[in-house]
Amino acid sequence: MAAPGLGANTWVGWGIESSWGEAWGSGATHFYKPAGGEDFKWNLTTFVDPSLGGASIEEVIHGTSTVGGSVPLPARYGGLEVLWENLLGGATTAVSGDGYLHTFTPADALPEGLKFEICRDVPATKSFQAIGCKISKGVFSVQKNAPLMFTPTFLGKSEALGTRGTPSYPTEALMIPSQLAVTTGTFTGAVDVLSATIEVSNPLTEERFDLADGGAFKEPQRSDKRTVTGTIEGEFSEEAQYNDWANGVEGTIIWTWTGSLIGGTTYYKLVMTLSAVFTARPPQVPDAGPVRMTANFHGFLNGSTPEIKLELTNNTSDYTP
Repeated sequence: MAAPGLGANTWVGWGIESSWGEAWGSGATHFYKPAGGEDFKWNLTTFVDPSLGGASIEEVIHGTSTVGGSVPLPARYGGLEVLWENLLGGATTAVSGDGYLHTFTPADALPEGLKFEICRDVPATKSFQAIGCKISKGVFSVQKNAPLMFTPTFLGKSEALGTRGTPSYPTEALMIPSQLAVTTGTFTGAVDVLSATIEVSNPLTEERFDLADGGAFKEPQRSDKRTVTGTIEGEFSEEAQYNDWANGVEGTIIWTWTGSLIGGTTYYKLVMTLSAVFTARPPQVPDAGPVRMTANFHGFLNGSTPEIKLELTNNTSDYTP
């Protein structure tokens, strides 16, 4: 019996589609080492022959299908730019000191789509390749003794086995807790972060099929408004933390990871700015130790200030090839 595939040899890759659902072609152009826990899969619907005339089902038939799921990715100061653009929709790049500033903001329309590839070690020379992928959700998570994690959830057209790409991975450093600073704008209560999640959701239609084209899956479209929500777990230490929630104070939460020096006074950096209002901030007493507080927040478009903005500074002039 052949040896099983090993998760230790898993990698993922993605490429930009010029038109949604195009053929695999040259395939993935960006590669990454994921964390464990991916659930990217081909979802195949079946139906049975409804004919009467016996007590047994006589035929099971393949019906419509989609492909998708989530893949946890440890965040680095480079390598995830294409995914962040496909999550939010808007992106610009400009020279910034001795580096380049990539800014990602929400747009009404999402990019065309992505090709997505997963090597699961077996088959030996092949990988699982999906086309027509859009990102329906992206979750950023922060906790002690772990890097910033970014977990995108994909919704795609179809999957097939194909010849593996040749991976080359980003070399930028991981974003770790000791590099993180959290500041607030008009919020008066300090933010003492023990753990946090920020979720960007793009509700997409999953039931778009063309029966006249063999039941083919059609390009997903927005089915509702984008939402940006999150939770901060911290310690309850001052009245203002409660009052911000009770009074419905609107403001900003700014997350900044600062890495090593690129050159001059320019550092590798990620700044995540949220325009938000706290929707819950109740203190709780878990035990005899410090009183904990779970602060839930909801992002919103505040005039010209978007609900979320990502500003990544690194040494990459063009991340799209």
